[in-house]
Amino acid sequence: DHGDDHRLADLSHALSFQQVIQLTSTGYGSGLATVDLPISKSIVNRELILGFLGGAERPHFASDVPDDVLILSEAIYSESEVWDLGHSGTAMRFATALACLGDKPRILRGSSRMHERPIHLLVDALIELGADIEYLDKSGYPPLLIRPTVELGGAVSIQGNVSSQYISALLLIAPSLPNGIELTLIPPITSKPYIELTLDVLSSKGVDCNWEEDVIRIDQQSIPLFQTSIERDWSAAAFFYGLVAQGCPESIYFPGLVLASAQGDCELASIFNSLGVGTESYLDGVRIFSKNQTETAFNADLQDHPDLAQAVAFTCAAIGKECRLTGLRTLRIKETDRIVAIEECLKQAGCVVKS
Repeated sequence: DHGDDHRLADLSHALSFQQVIQLTSTGYGSGLATVDLPISKSIVNRELILGFLGGAERPHFASDVPDDVLILSEAIYSESEVWDLGHSGTAMRFATALACLGDKPRILRGSSRMHERPIHLLVDALIELGADIEYLDKSGYPPLLIRPTVELGGAVSIQGNVSSQYISALLLIAPSLPNGIELTLIPPITSKPYIELTLDVLSSKGVDCNWEEDVIRIDQQSIPLFQTSIERDWSAAAFFYGLVAQGCPESIYFPGLVLASAQGDCELASIFNSLGVGTESYLDGVRIFSKNQTETAFNADLQDHPDLAQAVAFTCAAIGKECRLTGLRTLRIKETDRIVAIEECLKQAGCVVKS
């Protein structure tokens, strides 16, 4: 019974989900499902770069690890002079920055769609820091040829309203740059939670970082060895929130998901609260449950959480709620143009959509 949620809320942070069920006479009924989400690719991809720079051996992942993680891991730990990053934008951006610290030339390439996704802002920043990078086909796009250089680092500026992965790529290699980095972010800054996640991962691994106003400073320093994170992925929970908003199932438990996470997409809990989904935290995971909706229409600025747009849009369509989403400019340069994809799919389902 959802009436128990508030009564047990004060206990949930200190109890496992099974312990809470034992405190109730009927548990949470037949409408409960349990879903094992994959590990957070946002965290692990950042840890892969830091571990590589810190001299760690290639980690061994379970079979259900996200593709992005496997693609990046296989590339950076290979001896090949060609790194194929496939369709993974995160891997391409992080690997581009990492390859600038290599001791031999590397060619970075990907899928045909990857070769249509711009990377010139990151390349420009790396060249300003002393990197030697050449476009092998169309200027501003992969594939790239990256040659070794000696002195890297210093001061550089980058637009804050571009993909946060450009910014994260620079920050992740900063501790290994001979001159460190002083990175100025030119306002406005979008996807800020992902930048904060990068700095959180750096700090949690013992790297000193300083962010004051629009300037982030990281000096050259060693990166201690560490254990790879097993925290579960909030982005992967998005469409499950959409199912619960429709009441099918009425409740889902996610073992290993952390409500107070540094992952920006934990904002799901707040966003979907207005769409009829409640969230509660336990010692060993998070439970979500259907509840009464509080608004007739839904408006959201997803500037800091653009990857949630698809789940939010399709959920609103499924429950018959008018929806207006803004802050989606970075969706144009994903593995597809996600704004076009959302519009086309919803129109096929009979919805009225305008972009």
